Amino acid sequence: MKTNKLTPYLFLLPGCVILGAFIFYPMLQAFWMSLTDYNMITDPEYVGFSNYETLFQDGLFWKTLTNTFIYLIGVVPALVVIPIFLAVLVNQNLRGIGFFRSAYYIPVVTSLVVAGIAWDWVYKENGLLNYALDVLNIISEPIHWLTSTQTAIFAVMVVTVWKGLDII
Repeated sequence: MKTNKLTPYLFLLPGCVILGAFIFYPMLQAFWMSLTDYNMITDPEYVGFSNYETLFQDGLFWKTLTNTFIYLIGVVPALVVIPIFLAVLVNQNLRGIGFFRSAYYIPVVTSLVVAGIAWDWVYKENGLLNYALDVLNIISEPIHWLTSTQTAIFAVMVVTVWKGLDII
């Protein structure tokens, strides 16, 4: 059977069309719209890079970018190293490994809604974490884990890493 040199490209065509229609075209459209002043009532008016100038002068943008970077540095390495360590540990023949395997699988079978409710109970002002820290005399007054600007991102990072352990 003789194959045409065009055949492999015909197999790639449906994927390329889908990528173009649902990824590349919207991305280019979004970039174009970022160069305009558009309020959905009037036609877009081209303003060039003035939107970006405004963005880079906004303190909230830089704070958000910093938080995103902190989140990235904390979550990505943890979701690479910890699952590898746990995968090796799961395959060991140790005492109590059956319990560990069951506990290890909990993030996989826990829905996001249930996980959110459970972690809310942990992080509440009168929640499990503050109670444990109080019993151990580590804190004298409750920590507001999810409403404090110093602790909220780290509390969310812990939940993300815990729930992300189901990627193995």
